[in-house]
Amino acid sequence: ARQLDARALHALNRLKASTPATFDSMFIQTQLAQHEEFLHTLTTELLPAVTHFELRNELAEMQRTLRLHLDQARTLQSNPVL
Repeated sequence: ARQLDARALHALNRLKASTPATFDSMFIQTQLAQHEEFLHTLTTELLPAVTHFELRNELAEMQRTLRLHLDQARTLQSNPVL
């Protein structure tokens, strides 16, 4: 958890230091990295360890939502709106 906090704080500081011209690009890059990291943790650590049916279903739904968000962020990254 502390590593996640440290990385989130680092990302926030990078965004605060960015210029208006680079903010959008940096924001999308940050969102991609954070979503990919959490999706990896969810898929490789959390889901395999959960045995409670309802919790497993909730995590599986979260996994689907994260994948959708990643797809949307990748689309934005490759086709930025002017």
